[in-house]
Amino acid sequence: MKDYFFIPATKLHKLDSISDDCIKIIDFEDSILFDEIEYYMDALKKVPDYMQYWYRVPIRNSYDEKITLNHLNAFVKIGIKNIIIPKLKTKNEFVEITKIKANLSFILLVEHPLFLIELKSVLKNKKLISSIIAIGIGTHDYLTFMKSSEDSANFNFIRLQLLNIGKAYGVDCLDYASMNIKNEDEFKRSINNTYKLGFDGKFLVHPIQKKWVDVYFEQTQKEETEWAKRIISHLPAGSSEDIEPFIIDGEIIEKPHVRKALNILNNETK
Repeated sequence: MKDYFFIPATKLHKLDSISDDCIKIIDFEDSILFDEIEYYMDALKKVPDYMQYWYRVPIRNSYDEKITLNHLNAFVKIGIKNIIIPKLKTKNEFVEITKIKANLSFILLVEHPLFLIELKSVLKNKKLISSIIAIGIGTHDYLTFMKSSEDSANFNFIRLQLLNIGKAYGVDCLDYASMNIKNEDEFKRSINNTYKLGFDGKFLVHPIQKKWVDVYFEQTQKEETEWAKRIISHLPAGSSEDIEPFIIDGEIIEKPHVRKALNILNNETK
């Protein structure tokens, strides 16, 4: 699972302190005011290799406004290719964005119920999906628009909808950014849920979260490797996936379990 780390445009000096294991996203939306974008873009040009990063670029202040491509065009002009698009409402808005002739790669944030409804239409379009690297869930903006409180029961439906749509069309799915930077156990439960559901990545907003993620996956990888080795060690000699079901420690093992065990061990050796 990949880590996508949001770094405020106000803290460009912190870029080198963020682990290179993360996909770094410089945030020009929530971290600054709309009229400050040009100021921080000038600062960005002094950052070595600034074109290698991802950028969240605003296309509107609120859903009451029409989208504007002024800022997006400004980023493209200085060579930015990797763009995260927030606050989309419709497929047609994304179509308008793709008319920019710059061979861009996109991560789309689903933060509005209408865009969630139209997401299938976006992903089934071969021309549109070719530029989409991943789709992500922006629960805070989504729930704000819905006037819902921020508890898991209110956004799990949204997450599962996005996850199923993305998996159906073969696009990476990224889970929401948690604002929790104090409760390690609670955050690990969140990461466990993200991983077990099958999300391909998770948005992070603080270095402590990256530390917690690494600890979680170190332990999880160890447990999964031990499980996989136990499965493979019980296979009949000379067999791989072509087996009859058998039982280990009270668990019925079938072909899908063997495939999963083989994948885990193959990934271990890479």
